[in-house]
Order: sequence, then structure tokens, then C-alpha cells
Amino acid sequence: MTPKSNFPCPCSERRPRLWFLSVALITICFAALSARAQQANYDVILSGARIVDGTGAAWHYGDIAIKGDRIAAMGNLQKASADHRIDAHGLVVSPGFIDVQGQSEFNILVGPDGPVIIDLPQVVNAAGNTAALAMLERDVNNVRNTLGRFAPELLETQFAREMWSHFEQGELKADSELTGIFARDDTQVDAQSVLMVIEDAREEAMHRELVAAS
Repeated sequence: MTPKSNFPCPCSERRPRLWFLSVALITICFAALSARAQQANYDVILSGARIVDGTGAAWHYGDIAIKGDRIAAMGNLQKASADHRIDAHGLVVSPGFIDVQGQSEFNILVGPDGPVIIDLPQVVNAAGNTAALAMLERDVNNVRNTLGRFAPELLETQFAREMWSHFEQGELKADSELTGIFARDDTQVDAQSVLMVIEDAREEAMHRELVAAS
């Protein structure tokens, strides 16, 4: 016959405590997971903006998400959540653009390899500035005319036009070899065809706006 003990068994007291701790731990884990699931995906979302991304492609409607100090996503983010959502309909947003505005009294500097011309410092795409060619030609020709005092053969060169021709064709690189030779194209412009292209682009833009508004 086993004698009864007046002292409680430690195991019998631990079991309820362990069970309670397990339930509490599971509850805390579920609460943490639920809180995380309810947290915003992003800090800020700009909704419905006209996005100009600087690639040369046409603008398009979309949303832009920001997290921390980074652009985290672009596109249709209507189902995404954020701490703040800003209605950007009717506004133009240019993500990734950097303000490269600089001030200098001179736009022609002397580098290790020769004169360096600084034109259009605040324009990402020179093709978007109607005065770009005139500015480039002015400054390149100023250098040409100055050096032409000592090397008269330079006065017959057309480096500005040659560079612009390469630029228009997407072939202008930092190491492009230039000859200074440029033959002007005197072909008459087909103005009617140009107007038709403009009209097609206008109708396409109107169609995009109607689709986005519907």
C-alpha cells in the first residue's frame, strides 16, 4: 500500500501553467501576424497621376508608391494599402527625376581633353526643347570661331550639326568620332503628313483620357 503524501506533486501544477503559457503564446503570435497583415504596404501612394518617367515614352496614367525614401512601385495600385493616399488626378508626376539645376556664369569650360560645353542642364531629353539645336550650334560655333583664328580650316566645319544629326538618330555617344562634315538635307518637308501624325497623336491622347475617366 502506497502512503499518501500531503505535498502536492510539482508536475500536476506545471501542466496547467504550461498549457496557459502555450495558449497565451499562440494568441500573441496570431495577434502579431494579424497586426502585420493590417499594416500598410507603403508609406504614401499617389493615385491616378499622369506619369512621365523620363524614358522618352508617352505619359500614362498610374499610381506611384513610396516607402521610406524610395519609389517602391508604379502601376495599378488600387488594391494596395498605404499610410497616406494622395489623389493626383489632373497632376503630372515625374518619378526618378533629379533636380540638376546649376548656376554658372560660363557654359564652356576647359577639360583635360579640350573644351567642354554645358548646355541644357535642366532638360533630361534635349529633344523636348525647341531651342536645343540653336543653343548647341551657338556654343559649338563659338568655340569653332575662336579656335579658327589659329586654325582657319576649322571655320568650314559643321560639328554642331553633325552632333545633332547623330543625336537625332540615337547614335551620339561620348566616344563618337566626329569629322566636322555635315551635308544638309534640302528635301521639302511634307507638312500635310506631319499634321496627320500630330492629329493622330492628339486623338490617341483624347482616347486615353476618356478610357481613364470611364
